[in-house]
Amino acid sequence: MASQIATGAPPAVAQLGALQREFRPSQAAVIIVLVVIGVLALIFAIGTTGSSSDGGGFAVGLVICLLLALGVILLSVFLPRKSVVQHERGLAVYRRKELVAVVPWDRIAHVTQAITRTYTNGVHTNTSYRYSIQTVEGRSFTFTNGLRHVKDLGVRIQEATFPIILARSQAAFNTGQPIQFGKLSLSQAGMQSGSSSILWSEVSGAQVSRGTIYIKKSGRRRSWASQQVARTPDFLVLITLVNNLSGQRAN
Repeated sequence: MASQIATGAPPAVAQLGALQREFRPSQAAVIIVLVVIGVLALIFAIGTTGSSSDGGGFAVGLVICLLLALGVILLSVFLPRKSVVQHERGLAVYRRKELVAVVPWDRIAHVTQAITRTYTNGVHTNTSYRYSIQTVEGRSFTFTNGLRHVKDLGVRIQEATFPIILARSQAAFNTGQPIQFGKLSLSQAGMQSGSSSILWSEVSGAQVSRGTIYIKKSGRRRSWASQQVARTPDFLVLITLVNNLSGQRAN
């Protein structure tokens, strides 16, 4: 796909600038389905060997062919079709080879990430990644482990959009508009979480630990409020703003 895009990019894609990297669908789903079908076919073949009459071999072969056909159908339905191409100034999103969206960095309003690590008997066995972006027009796109190297894609999205969203949030804050980050809200007076509020002079900072954001209050060991990163749009912007504003006295 990369060569096709590079040589014949639509004008909307061309305006994104130079191609940086392509993120293709993961083949893990293909491997899993084929392994399951192979195991089922093997079990069936073993179970019917010697138990059938003269037509037993034909029946086994027929069933295996049917299982393989079923596998092809399942792959065509469930195989991840989305791919993403990162350009200098934004993303191009494709479904198979069809362009479905062009997303310049400065048109992304919010970025939310969820990283889940799975452990079995104390041993790390898997990490799932989920990056969601919402554009200023209200369109949403989610990128998961269905894409190869999705972690790298998420890092690139965060790096490209962070300064843009931070500047936008700071400008809104300076005009007196409250800034919402999930259940947490920032205003010129301080912060609010549900029915609880706190002045900036009382805030000592924000930190992240094991996927949770903690807002610290001066003079207290326990946090004033907490919220999961996965439920916090633009969590890097939130942490930056809180740490920049903490300890300041209201005018």
